[in-house]
Amino acid sequence: MLTMVRRFALAWVFVVSFGLAGCGPSKPEESPKPVSGPEATTEQPAPSGESPVAMAEPTPEPKKPAPKVDAVKTTSAMSGLEITEYPGAKPDAGSGAKADTAGTEEFTFGRKTPDAPKLVIEHFAKQLTVEDQYADDAVAYVVGKTKSGHEVNVNAVAENGSTLVTITYVKKKG
Repeated sequence: MLTMVRRFALAWVFVVSFGLAGCGPSKPEESPKPVSGPEATTEQPAPSGESPVAMAEPTPEPKKPAPKVDAVKTTSAMSGLEITEYPGAKPDAGSGAKADTAGTEEFTFGRKTPDAPKLVIEHFAKQLTVEDQYADDAVAYVVGKTKSGHEVNVNAVAENGSTLVTITYVKKKG
């Protein structure tokens, strides 16, 4: 008997959840606006006795072009940047890259360490003007700028007894 009650309750939840979806109040449709001249594309019937009115087609939103990436190169060294490596951290396999765009050089590095995320973030926060920071036992991050104004974002996540660290460093050109 209890199994039947559970099945009925589950079926009822399913029907209510999926059967009533979309039954709430809906947004009223906008009526097309009359236009004349080159924008007029289609004719709509007019109220009794009047001539047809031309209606405008909706204009699509213009798409913003994505920044052009000139080159992506593999790199694992952080030398030449204004931040230092976390002591004892090892490069994560295949995780260093440098991307050149028209206005920036963007570096991304992956590191692995046995230390807690909080310790990793404290190391990088000392080197930055911190804009945002968070740390607990499982995850941590810091966002800030170097003395030269380069943007740095460091994320650290505890996973299987080690901490995976991702460092993103953005240098503006010119």
